Amino acid sequence: MNLLDAHDIVSEWEERGLTPLVMRDGRTVWQDVSIAASGRRPLMPCEWLEFDPGQNVVWLKGTERGSIVGGFEQGKTERARLAQLEQQPEQPYATMYESRYPKDDYDDARAALSSAIEIARFLHIAEMVERLQRRLRHITEVYNSQFRAR
Repeated sequence: MNLLDAHDIVSEWEERGLTPLVMRDGRTVWQDVSIAASGRRPLMPCEWLEFDPGQNVVWLKGTERGSIVGGFEQGKTERARLAQLEQQPEQPYATMYESRYPKDDYDDARAALSSAIEIARFLHIAEMVERLQRRLRHITEVYNSQFRAR
């Protein structure tokens, strides 16, 4: 995420009723939300977050640090999963034409693409979301036109 993305996200939260920043004791601080850049503290002072630079994580002050969500490692894991899921629907799609039960192959292809779309959304890869949605529509159109009982 770059600073423009962060600004857009904070604006979205503000539109939904949260107050991002307030003046407190003559300085600007985070109120309801916070943005912490990787490897650094929150971009503005935030009295309700703890930061561990060694682990590159933030968590709610006064609570136990829980599982790490997001960040580089999760992004790397999700990208690898996305690459697998992107290829996974092609085999069932191809075997739909030879199968006695094309609905099963269609469902497998659709499930893999739906999971891939969800991960691409999580990773904010809009162009991949669009491409995967087009592929899902294509497979659905083929199934509906050639295999669905009428």
